Amino acid sequence: MMKTRTVCQFVLAITVLSQSADLSADEGQLWKEVALLSHSQPLGRSGTITKEFAAKRNTSVKKLIAILRNTRLSKSRRVAAARMLGVLRASEAVDDLLQQLTLMPDLSDECVFLCQVALIQIGKPASRKALLLLQKKNSPLRTMLLREIVKQVEGRDVAIFLVRAEINSIQNPEARARMNAVLKQLSKR
Repeated sequence: MMKTRTVCQFVLAITVLSQSADLSADEGQLWKEVALLSHSQPLGRSGTITKEFAAKRNTSVKKLIAILRNTRLSKSRRVAAARMLGVLRASEAVDDLLQQLTLMPDLSDECVFLCQVALIQIGKPASRKALLLLQKKNSPLRTMLLREIVKQVEGRDVAIFLVRAEINSIQNPEARARMNAVLKQLSKR
């Protein structure tokens, strides 16, 4: 029941976006294609992904990444692109979605959360990159967002294990201190 409602809401959002006055005809078609791709069967008779599905998905992902990168477009279009990249589980978009987390000024920006949700939907590729970025100097907001991506994708216990393993392999004392702070936050109940 819940999945059907979510699918209906998603298709409705795509339809509304595709009919928006500020969208080009090509972009409107893109939203429709993504909706169809996200709910179609990618497997052929042999159990492998069909070439047609893979080609359409790759083209759609490239277009969505271009929309996400274009800061001149409206925020709603970029947010929709981020959301759809998550729905498609587009691991190719991890770097761009992570970059969006640094571009947003504060938590009031809905794009921050939708990029985070998209990264969580993408899963392990996003978690691995987030874990590496946690070693670098980040704002407290970005550190929290990256920590939550790892925690949501991996689960709390596995996230703690991964951070401990990362701490043991780090040579840089500053990066080690940052990861120890992440470990401390993850260990809180």
